[in-house]
Amino acid sequence: MTEIITVNASEFGVDKNKAAEIKKAFVVMLDKMEELEVEAKQVFVMDVSETSCKLAKAVRLKYVKVRTATAAIHKKLKADAIAYGRCIDAWKNTQLEASRGIEERLGGIENHYENAEKERVEKLQEARASELLAYGVNVDDPEQGQFPALGTMIDDVWSAYLEATKKRVAEEKEALRVAEEQRLAELAAKEAEDKRIREENAALQAELDTKKAEEEARQKEEARIEAERAAKEREVTLAHEAEVAAEKARADKLEAEAAAVTKAEQDRVAAEEEAVRLEEAAKAEEAQKLAAAPDKEKLDLFVKEHLAIRLPSVETEGAMAVTTRLFNKLEEFYALASKEIASL
Repeated sequence: MTEIITVNASEFGVDKNKAAEIKKAFVVMLDKMEELEVEAKQVFVMDVSETSCKLAKAVRLKYVKVRTATAAIHKKLKADAIAYGRCIDAWKNTQLEASRGIEERLGGIENHYENAEKERVEKLQEARASELLAYGVNVDDPEQGQFPALGTMIDDVWSAYLEATKKRVAEEKEALRVAEEQRLAELAAKEAEDKRIREENAALQAELDTKKAEEEARQKEEARIEAERAAKEREVTLAHEAEVAAEKARADKLEAEAAAVTKAEQDRVAAEEEAVRLEEAAKAEEAQKLAAAPDKEKLDLFVKEHLAIRLPSVETEGAMAVTTRLFNKLEEFYALASKEIASL
């Protein structure tokens, strides 16, 4: 088993002596696993039975015990390794801390002139930045742009830069002043224009109000005139309706009178019809007497008798039209009868 389970310590950078110590800690458990391997092989070749099942459980629990003990050895060795590393770190940090303080003091002496120059440049940077700040220029404000290194400028360059900055700031202030004056002038002009527009609008509104009042008065007058016209038209309509009613009364009266006349005429016609009936009765009697006469004579007598028919006298246009059509039909009958009789 020890030949099968091996670890190459050189792969982890561990020297042989240290690797031997680690292997020595685990070899006891490896020996126990060799002993258990014999028991496991015996179980593997047995038939499955209650005995083999109990034996398999017992051997497995022994393997679990070995594995648990191995884990405990691992935990202890790992804790020792961690403590070992921490001890090494502590030695390193202690040495670094002691060395750092001495190095810083030596560096201060070594860079004395360089640090002095750096301090001078920083103070000069602050002084010149404060001087620019008096003119509204803040070199620490990124929104105002990028500025050159003020502390490293030679005096002539700084003086020129300062004068240029003063001039630029003065020009910007003047531009702002002029712009503000122009803005105020434009604002005053706009206010004056707004006032003029308001006054003009007020005048226009007053004119519109006057026109509206005049229009309302005109509409009222037109409404009054229309009401008078409608009243007069109503009076004319009522008068016309009264006249129509009177005319209808007259017409009804005339119609009643005409009905009376018609009744009289109907009575006259009835009398005439009665006379005709009597006359026809006489003719019928005469016809009976001539019954023995030849056919042609009989037909001539028939036509002559009907030629004596008299149409009644009528008054209305409709009745007159009917009478005319009846007369025409009788004429056609007489002509046809005469023609037919002549053919015999």
